Parts: sequence; structure tokens; C-alpha cells
Amino acid sequence: MNQTQTAYDLLDNPPPFATAVADLWRWAENYDYPTPASLFLDLIGYSDEEYGQPLFDLAKVPERLGYLEIGQLGEALIQYAEMPNEVRAWIDTVMAAEEEETEGKGGTNQVEYSSLAPQRG
Repeated sequence: MNQTQTAYDLLDNPPPFATAVADLWRWAENYDYPTPASLFLDLIGYSDEEYGQPLFDLAKVPERLGYLEIGQLGEALIQYAEMPNEVRAWIDTVMAAEEEETEGKGGTNQVEYSSLAPQRG
């Protein structure tokens, strides 16, 4: 039986090459959009490729992120630098799971789990 994993499952059981990314993503639940994970997506080029725009205003980094978040962001970027294709594929899987879950909750346009994505029209 091949059961589809939820975004929660994927974030709670990340592959070894994405543990820091998952930690950052889960920590992002403590934030309103845009989150530290949104900044991560900007820095790796994901948001520009997928949404055509950055998600995080870089001028607001000092007021939005503390030392803990910057450290988590650094660890996530290190993992991305070591295995970019694998991390990107895992992010695609998490984002698809989030989008599927959101559509199943009445089709809202905002990704509810981590508030990473901008509203889609």
C-alpha cells in the first residue's frame, strides 16, 4: 500500500540531507508570513522560479529574524549547498503535500501549514 505522506509527516521525518531545512520550516510555524523559511526559499531561488517574486523583504531581516533564526537559516543553507538537487526535490514534495492538503480544506489560496507561499490568483 502506497500512502501519500502529509506535509507534517515529511517535516517530522525528513531525509538526512534535509534535517536542518525541516527544522527551519517547522520553526517558521511561529511566524506570520513571510517566515524565515520564506527567506530560505528566496535565497535558494525557489520563490523566484515558482512564484516569480521574492517572498521576503531583505531590508526587514534584522527586525524579523533573531540569532536563533539566522543560525537555523545558515544550517539549512549549508545542507542545500551540500546536496542542492536532493533538497530541492524534497522541498517540491513538501510544497506539493501542503498544496494538496490546502485544496482538501476548501480550496483556499494560501498555503496554511507554513505560510510560505504568496497567494495565488
